[in-house]
Amino acid sequence: MANHDSPTYREYWTEIESYAEYFSDIDPDGEGYVADGYEAEDLFGAMNEILDGHQFVIYNNKALRVLDHSENDHAYYEQMGSLPDGETIREIAPPIAMIAMQQDILEHNKFDPKVSV
Repeated sequence: MANHDSPTYREYWTEIESYAEYFSDIDPDGEGYVADGYEAEDLFGAMNEILDGHQFVIYNNKALRVLDHSENDHAYYEQMGSLPDGETIREIAPPIAMIAMQQDILEHNKFDPKVSV
């Protein structure tokens, strides 16, 4: 039985594949993107709006497991130039996990957006 406190490797990559397909299918409406009720100016904004509230990001234990499973646990540092503020790994894991998930989606073989990113 799966431990629902943390995603397994398979659960994580199934979720990434699902989002890769989802973000490939949304179209800008001329004013920006609308995804799951969130409005954003571009695809990255739409991804940030959705992933920012994802259970794999908002719960520290799950965020730590994301970093175990992701191929892009370094993406936050590469994009921001430093690590997020915080005194413990549990405090900094959620923002690092969100950027890691975003990069995993962008690199997934099922990610084929309707516009260039």
